[in-house]
Amino acid sequence: MASEDLFQAYIERTLPKSAEGLEEEDLVEMVKKCETKAALTTIYYLSRDITVRVKLIKGGAIPLVLESLAEADKRIYERGLAAMDLLCSCSEGRAAAYEHALTVPLVVKKILRVSTLATDFAISILWTLCRHSSNGSAMLDALQSGAFQKILVVIQLGCSEKTRMRATQLLKLFSHYRDEWECIETVDFKDVKRSF
Repeated sequence: MASEDLFQAYIERTLPKSAEGLEEEDLVEMVKKCETKAALTTIYYLSRDITVRVKLIKGGAIPLVLESLAEADKRIYERGLAAMDLLCSCSEGRAAAYEHALTVPLVVKKILRVSTLATDFAISILWTLCRHSSNGSAMLDALQSGAFQKILVVIQLGCSEKTRMRATQLLKLFSHYRDEWECIETVDFKDVKRSF
């Protein structure tokens, strides 16, 4: 059995049961004491239980994950984006993600930069945040961060069916904001000559 499988078995067997009795701040402080890779893995496995997920979010897990991602190297990103995807799957997590200014730009930046799996998680996070955004600020942040172009490339390069569906839905959501934000820089086409 691999060490990660042992760690997962330990987490699933012990931490969720003991974590339910902990206060939100204590739970996040316990995770903060771990090394970055272990902390993100712990957050991911703890977040599978909805009651513990809400406690992690209230204790400040979203800023912890985002700060870890901002300073991390490529090998940590998949774990961090997986944890972020789980945390954003509930309304409390989305609310905490909307409050943090780095959420959307950091997620968009990692599309097509780390791995296929990281791209799948990033698209899933963006899809969740943009679909549930009541005022459209997540979509405008994504457009300003260059999400439109990256999502087009993801669809063209090929991806899983689930990611393709979410990417297509994101493009449809972005189309509602084409008057407020230009999706493609026209400066890129200033030297293109029209054929008459």
